[in-house]
Amino acid sequence: MDTQILTEPTRPNLKLNVLLILIWIATAIFSGLRFYNLSQKMYWGDEVASSLRVSGILSKDLSRKLLSQEGQIVSASDMQNYLYEPSPKGLSAVVDSLSTEDAQHPPLVPILQFAWAKAFGAMPGNLRFVSAVFGFLSILAVFFLCLEMFQSIQIASIAGFLLSISPIQLIYSQQTREYSAWTFIILITTLLFLRALRKNGIKDWVFYGISMAAALYTYITSGFVLGAFLIFTFTNKDVPKQKKIYFLTTSGLCLFAFLPWANVILNSVSGVVKNNNWSGSPVGFFDYVFMSILNLSRNLFDVNTWGIWDHPIEIKWTLVPVFIAAGFGILGIYGITKKNANKSATLLLMICACSFLPWFLASLIFGGRYGLVPRYFMPSLVAVSIGLALSISDLLDRNRWSNKLGILILVTIFSFGSISFTKYFSSRSWWTTRPPQLAQDLEDFPTSEKSSLILADLSSTFALLSVSFYVPKNTNFRVEKSFEQLSNEPLPESFILFRPTQALENSLSHIYTFKEIGSGKFLKIASKKSSL
Repeated sequence: MDTQILTEPTRPNLKLNVLLILIWIATAIFSGLRFYNLSQKMYWGDEVASSLRVSGILSKDLSRKLLSQEGQIVSASDMQNYLYEPSPKGLSAVVDSLSTEDAQHPPLVPILQFAWAKAFGAMPGNLRFVSAVFGFLSILAVFFLCLEMFQSIQIASIAGFLLSISPIQLIYSQQTREYSAWTFIILITTLLFLRALRKNGIKDWVFYGISMAAALYTYITSGFVLGAFLIFTFTNKDVPKQKKIYFLTTSGLCLFAFLPWANVILNSVSGVVKNNNWSGSPVGFFDYVFMSILNLSRNLFDVNTWGIWDHPIEIKWTLVPVFIAAGFGILGIYGITKKNANKSATLLLMICACSFLPWFLASLIFGGRYGLVPRYFMPSLVAVSIGLALSISDLLDRNRWSNKLGILILVTIFSFGSISFTKYFSSRSWWTTRPPQLAQDLEDFPTSEKSSLILADLSSTFALLSVSFYVPKNTNFRVEKSFEQLSNEPLPESFILFRPTQALENSLSHIYTFKEIGSGKFLKIASKKSSL
């Protein structure tokens, strides 16, 4: 392996040309769109959970509040207020909430969200702004990482463009979750790791250690990326023994710093397993293959194709760009595996493999969807994007016909991104939003001057909080411990049931008629039958 990454890099050669300027303009536009219309998408259950962590409220305390209201009636605004106020107990409540109910999510990003909410408020758009900032910074981070790796303005610019136009990066840059922050921190950590290997200064190893510890406290599977660094360091014969010792010492201290939260996770194993039971659902072989192709394509093209889990694909034309985009993904993998690639690309290959293979093997051994959840292996998708930048740059630097092919690929990717972004911003829900049909059903929610009453049980608490943002302000909620209680209690002439059980409908069918709202999977209007 050559020693390029271990020596002082040459100054990048900046050759301004029309193509490079156009790439920069497109990157600036698509990067800025991360801040566009942050409140548009449905604030779904996982985001509600993030807001609850910021407010320091436990699910059981929220349930108690919903049930303890006078007359058990809660307005939509009151429902939302539970999410708007950061905990008066401060950071300790945020950490306690996570350790009690959501230990698989480390506390760094919720702490940052808490600080932001204290300063600017905890409304959904405000909290999503934090993710948008990290999404924007990720584009700058990948640019400087590629400069460190390849000393090429062209490769760095194309990589920044690909990350800016990536639909899956946009999605997580507009959700109140930690995934855009994780992407940014992994990119910065990789950059600092390479600089520490090259410069070998104490200060450089300290910066790497702080960043790696931050990555672990952002998302626990950052340990897979640390494993990639370990393999890279000890399989590279050009890394001297002293640098290997520094790496082991620094990384060991990072793991030691993570021990307190690792202990929290170990003490909450049953809760962590319960929270992730859904990912163990079985998936057929052909479904698994297709969803893998779909996930690879989502790095460049995504028009909200639900895939197989919810309903068959309705727009058949999407299959063509899906397979083309997946083909570009394969070209990206080729870019970090081909023999004549810059040796720095070896690290990208290791990051890609170490971030994805554990989930794939989990699916292979235990069954389930572990290898089909793109947010689990975001570093792999970023590595593929950088690999694609390498391949495109290589084409641009060859002969005339290869140059034209490289430009054609860039134009195609630009078209895919434009279509994907347009579709994304015109939709209230996306494939990441669960349940997907709920947002569409809410568009058919009846509006009138007369207030509506929604009846639900405690099993739907998070979904109810989502619903409260998208129903008329005069809508009220009544939450029962279970639907069984309703059949023996006085009920109004008309009300709306949220996720009613069939048993409840049967018990009320002699008194009420039911009308579906939208698909009828979630909301049904119950109207009292007129007496004869």
